[in-house]
Amino acid sequence: MEKWIARLWRWGATVIGLVLMVAGIPGIPDGFKAWADWLSFLGSGDNLKWVAMSTGLAIVAFANVPPLTRLLRNLVRPTVIVVNGPKGPTTYLTRSAMDRERRGLMNELQDTEVVWAAWFAGTYAVANEVFQATRKPQRLILLDPHGDHIHTFAEIFSRTPEELSSHIKTTTRRALEAGLETYWFDGPLASMVLYEPESGNGWARIEVSVPLSEIMRPNILFRQADYPQEFEDVKRTYEAMLERSRRVYLAQGGLVT
Repeated sequence: MEKWIARLWRWGATVIGLVLMVAGIPGIPDGFKAWADWLSFLGSGDNLKWVAMSTGLAIVAFANVPPLTRLLRNLVRPTVIVVNGPKGPTTYLTRSAMDRERRGLMNELQDTEVVWAAWFAGTYAVANEVFQATRKPQRLILLDPHGDHIHTFAEIFSRTPEELSSHIKTTTRRALEAGLETYWFDGPLASMVLYEPESGNGWARIEVSVPLSEIMRPNILFRQADYPQEFEDVKRTYEAMLERSRRVYLAQGGLVT
């Protein structure tokens, strides 16, 4: 939804900007002069045309320069299910509901410059080929496939430890092939994604794993602007997991840490 709003704004602003630019070209008569009486505070006819051309150029640039259009999308990002008042977080009970509304992980990553993620196995990202398409998240933490916690989480997700370990290794290879910093964490991992974590205008998505459920995968999204202390706490949690993780590399013999 926010992307369509941004597109409509960009198209409309571009048309207005181009009209002003054309009207401001020296030698274009005089339909433009009909504006002169009520825009006379800007100056005489020639000056007015230069003002129009400059204004039109500025509008076209603002509407089409990517960082500015991303800023607009951030300003109009929607809140679908609101709890805790008008600035509360957005909550989705299932991943499919979130994907229908937000058009999937690929869309989120493409709309953001810097992303950090922590996932148990990352099979959803691999299935949707987001690493190769987006080169994000730039920093990725996965559960350690050789760690002490692999058995516990395998039971939570109704998999064998061998299956979960194999999925993690596949995700690790795909991430490394895409040039992503990838780490293995042996601990009580919290599944989360941080978008623009160091910009001062970031937002976070936290996923709750419901043991043995094939459907329930609640996700909570909130903006740093609305919950600055909570955002910083989530960011510290991510950084603490990172400090306790082993970085993984791709070598000829396979994966090494």
